Amino acid sequence: MDNEQVGCRVAEHFRNRGFRRFACCMDRAEKFYVQRVERFQVALREQGFPCDVFESEARNWDDHQQRLADWLSALPKPVAVFACHDQLGFWVLDAARRAGIAVPEELAVVGAENDKMLCETSSPPLSSVQLRGKAVGHEAARLLDTWMSKGQRPIQETLLPPGDIAVRQSSDIVAVEDPRIAAALRFIRQNATSSIGVEDVMRAAALSRTVLERRMKAM
Repeated sequence: MDNEQVGCRVAEHFRNRGFRRFACCMDRAEKFYVQRVERFQVALREQGFPCDVFESEARNWDDHQQRLADWLSALPKPVAVFACHDQLGFWVLDAARRAGIAVPEELAVVGAENDKMLCETSSPPLSSVQLRGKAVGHEAARLLDTWMSKGQRPIQETLLPPGDIAVRQSSDIVAVEDPRIAAALRFIRQNATSSIGVEDVMRAAALSRTVLERRMKAM
């Protein structure tokens, strides 16, 4: 898998949603984790955006999550966070919940590898880059067959692009700088199936109808 393209794909996903603040969670246990994060940072730097980094280290679970929660709390909001694999993304969402940070309204999160067990059981469900494992396996079999039948050994590393991002609730939002409108969107998201009306949204945002409509249209 072309892991540098994973980082590019996530940066594009966040920029398309209007985010202007970025951070990433790094795990140095594997070289390809580092490749993903470094390319994510480069893609943002090329557009003029800095990117804060949290380095995950194996240690006491509660201590790790408290450090992570403290780091997330200190980030300016709204912010988009790339976790270099889904396990780390799961931990980021847990730390955000501990810190009382609203996801995705204040903190959008995307992981990588699209491990459905982790992504769909996290709270909220985690967006993640799909790695196209079947395509990698098929290409590996094709190259091996060519090598065995024709003696043509692959002359270089073969990198395949990642798939699309499986968008779930953790990043399914447009970045909103206005805290009142963010509160309105959060209320709508949480109560959309409860027959709410404009009056309910006004109360949640603590805005008059005129101001609410004007700020919504501006966003």
